Amino acid sequence: MTRTNPAAPPVCVDSPAVHRAAQKMRAFRRERNWTQEAMAAKFGVSRQQVARWEVGMMTPRRAAMEALEREGVCAPADWFLPPVPETA
Repeated sequence: MTRTNPAAPPVCVDSPAVHRAAQKMRAFRRERNWTQEAMAAKFGVSRQQVARWEVGMMTPRRAAMEALEREGVCAPADWFLPPVPETA
């Protein structure tokens, strides 16, 4: 993976964990009838960042991940780890 800006978060297009977290984020926003702009304002990012998170193009930076976790959207581990199988 090559990045032109070393301060930019990594692009994680092919990660199943990222796509699951992105789906959770989109569902969270839609359940509240928020626009991407409203969610961006809530978490202090741009609308474009929210759009990139929701399609799994990018992962949130640490501060945004912590804010998302505080709101119950998803935990930082959701972006990187496979789901734990449920036991009977």
